[in-house]
Formats: sequence, structure tokens, C-alpha cells
Amino acid sequence: MKIGFVGLGNVGSKLAGSLLRNGYEVMVRDLNETFVADFLALGASSANSPKQLAQACDIIITCLPSPTACSAVMEGTPGQEGVIAGLCAGKIWLEMSTTDESEIRRIGALVQAAVIVLIQAIFLFLQAVVGPHLSEHYRYLPP
Repeated sequence: MKIGFVGLGNVGSKLAGSLLRNGYEVMVRDLNETFVADFLALGASSANSPKQLAQACDIIITCLPSPTACSAVMEGTPGQEGVIAGLCAGKIWLEMSTTDESEIRRIGALVQAAVIVLIQAIFLFLQAVVGPHLSEHYRYLPP
């Protein structure tokens, strides 16, 4: 199983690093080439575009700093196709970005339209860490 990780900032670098340390095959993508080089030195591979990463990986994790960054990575920018363009049935997208509910719902609908399994990773992660009592206070609302 190959895991693609987009966003190697403060949170993403630690999460992607943990995957590598635990023996997972990881492909990374970040606008900061120094961050990417650090991960290449640890054994990760890199992608030239979000689309390429999505095509090459079974699981795609996005961990980005803003709704704007998340939208650009998922939908693409002029001259570069996004993650959604590289997805197909059977791929899993885990969204861990700093974003807002309306944006995750909007992008989630685009991903669902591409016949993808959508997992709201933050809720699942918190539920695993905090335990079943999390559901007493929060609930997962699919897009």
C-alpha cells in the first residue's frame, strides 16, 4: 500500500515522518522543495504534481494550512491538475487540513462525484484518541 502525503508543514511533516518510521511506502508533495528533499533523504519518493501523487498512491492524505491551499491542491491550479484529476474508484482520500466545514463539504462532494471513498480523517483520528465519548459531543456529518 502506497500512501501519498501532501503538505509537509508543522503537522504534516510529523505525520508523514511517522508513516515512514513505521515502514509505509510514502510519496510526498509540498511547495517547499527543502521539505521534500528532507523526506527523500528518509526514503520517501516525491511527485511532480498532486495529480501524479493521486495516480500513484492508494491513500492520499492532505494536510494543508488553509481552505485556499486545500482547494488548489485538490482542484488544481492553472497549468497543474489537482488530486481529484488523479483519483479513481478504490482510492481513499484522508483530509487533515486546516479548513472549514463548508469547504470540506464542497470538496468532499467533488471527490464523491469522482467515485472515491471519503473519510473525514480528523473525526476518526480524534475518536480513536479520545475514545467513544467524542461522539457524545461531536458527530461526523458526511458531505
